[in-house]
Amino acid sequence: MPRAAMIVGSCVSRDALSHVAADFSVESYIARQSLISAGSPVAASPLHAERIPSSFQRRSMQSDHQGDLFDQVSHRADVVDLVLWDIVDERNGVVRSPDGHYFTNNWELHQTGAVDALPELPVVAFDTEEHFELWRRGAERFVALLRAKELFDRTIAILPAMADRFEDGTKVSSVSPRFNDGYGERFERYVKFIGEELGIVTVALPISEVRAGRRHRWGVAPYHYDDRTEALIAEAIRRVADENRWPSSGHLPTYWSVPPLNGSLELRVHASQATSPSGFLVEAHALDAAGDVLSPSTLSWPFSRHVGSAYCYVPSTTGPAAIDLLPLAASADVRSVLLRPRNWNDQSASAERVISSIEVKSSDSWKLLTLRRAPEALAMSDL
Repeated sequence: MPRAAMIVGSCVSRDALSHVAADFSVESYIARQSLISAGSPVAASPLHAERIPSSFQRRSMQSDHQGDLFDQVSHRADVVDLVLWDIVDERNGVVRSPDGHYFTNNWELHQTGAVDALPELPVVAFDTEEHFELWRRGAERFVALLRAKELFDRTIAILPAMADRFEDGTKVSSVSPRFNDGYGERFERYVKFIGEELGIVTVALPISEVRAGRRHRWGVAPYHYDDRTEALIAEAIRRVADENRWPSSGHLPTYWSVPPLNGSLELRVHASQATSPSGFLVEAHALDAAGDVLSPSTLSWPFSRHVGSAYCYVPSTTGPAAIDLLPLAASADVRSVLLRPRNWNDQSASAERVISSIEVKSSDSWKLLTLRRAPEALAMSDL
C-alpha cells in the first residue's frame, strides 16, 4: 500500500514523487503559499479569483489569501504518513495588504490581473532581512504545529541546490538570463536555518548533482529539474522513509469527521475536478459517545436523494464545484458522524480523490471538517 504524503511546497516535491508512485501517493498538496502568509488571512481580500483560469491556481490563491496552510495541515494530520516540505514558493516574496497582513507574491496574480493595483502594494522581497525574519517566525510556527500533530518526526525538507546547468552542460542563464549564476545563493540561509536550527530531516543534493530540464513541462527554471535529478530526489525520499520505518497506514479508510450532531446538519462538498458521469455517494456513519458505530438507520437524508439508510446520492459535475447537500438528520443521540465519498456504479474516477474538502454550516458560516482515520471497528466492518 503506498504511503500517503502531504506536500507543503511546490512541484519540486510533487514531480519527484511521480517517480515512485508505487510507493507514495499525494494525499494533500498545499502549494503557492508562503509561511509568511500562513495564519495571516487578508481581512478584505483584493483577490478576484474568477480572473484566474486554472482551477488549481485559483484554489491555491484563495487558500493563500485565507492564510489557511496551518488549518489544512491540522485537518489532514491524522491521515498522512509523511510530510514533504520545500521552500521554492518563497522565491517571489510576499505582498503586504492594506490591513497589514500578507499574501504570497505569486506570478499568476500579475499574469491574470487577479489583484487590482497590485503594482502599488508593497512587496517584501525574498532574501531581504525583513523577509527572512518574517519567514523564520512562520517556519517556527510551522514546526511547532508539526510537533503538536506528531508529524515532526515524519517530515522531510526537500532542499536540492538550484541547478545552474542543463543536462548537456549549457548554463541555465544562457536561456533565461533572470536566473543568473548566483540565483541559488539566495536560498542558502533559509536552507541552513531548516537543517541547523529547526532540526528537520533533509534531502539535499549539491549543485554538482542537479541539472535543469531544458524541455521541462513547466518551463525553464533552476528548480525544474531533469528526469535524472527528480529520480535522485525521489530515491532519497524513499531511503529516508525506509530508514525511519515509516509504514503505510493506508489500510484504514479515511473519513471526514463531523462534530456532535444536534438535530440536523447542512453540508457542502467540494469537488476538485469533474466527478464520475454517474455521480457519487456520500456514505455516513454515526458514532455514540463511546465511539461505537450506531445503526445506519440512525441517520437519514430526505428520501428524494437518499440511497439506502446511510448514503446520500450526489449528481455528477463537469468540473470543480461546491455542492450543497440536503440536511442530514439524526434520530438518536449521536456523538459524531463520519462521512466518506464513494463511487456509485462507475469506477472511472475515484470519488475519494475528487473530493477535496467537506464543510459544515455552523452559526451561519461554513467550517472545514477534519479528515481522520476510521475507528478499527468501522474500518474492519463489511460496509
